[in-house]
Amino acid sequence: DTFIHVAVAKNMALHGNWGIAPGMWTSTSSSPLFTILLSIVFKLVSINIWMPFLISVAGSFLMLVAMQQELSKHSKLSVFNQVICIVATIIIGAVPALTLLGMEHTLQIAFTLFFVHSVAGIAGNTGKKIHWQTAAWAALMTFTRYENASLIVAAFVLLVWLKQYKAAFIIGVAGALPLLLFGLYSKMHGMYFIPNSVMIKANQNFKFLLNGGNSL
Repeated sequence: DTFIHVAVAKNMALHGNWGIAPGMWTSTSSSPLFTILLSIVFKLVSINIWMPFLISVAGSFLMLVAMQQELSKHSKLSVFNQVICIVATIIIGAVPALTLLGMEHTLQIAFTLFFVHSVAGIAGNTGKKIHWQTAAWAALMTFTRYENASLIVAAFVLLVWLKQYKAAFIIGVAGALPLLLFGLYSKMHGMYFIPNSVMIKANQNFKFLLNGGNSL
């Protein structure tokens, strides 16, 4: 999967084409943002197999920042105990393994943490001025991984239930916009609205569920 990102990013950097081959447009990446970031790094620095890993490391650092900020704001733990909690989370959550994959997962987790913490602030009436910041996290989160659209729906329902309609609308639109724009971009090139890899995974999971947990 890492090398699918590399192939698409390389073609974007060298030929301006989204696909695994220079002359063929194919929607094979399930993380458009990660592939775009990788293509920018390839263009500005060099095409190197270490670049996905470096971006993944950057995502891990963002994840640490998100956890530290939340513990500092909403706990009375000492700095030492905060470090213990973060280290335990890193080990239990297999963050080193995720980082070594050189994929979008660390960025996804970081953006998800920032988004959830921000929505919690709005829901608790402590984030009245951070709607647009939350919207930015929503957009980054879904553009990093399509599956995170479920969190947008959950946040939308929660905020509507709390009668915070403006926040719900802004976050809902922000979370859906990247997927809508990329879907239209894909349709313009004769592909499906949703990336092929996401459609295949969804189809396999649906069949798995209908078959009682057995692979077909």
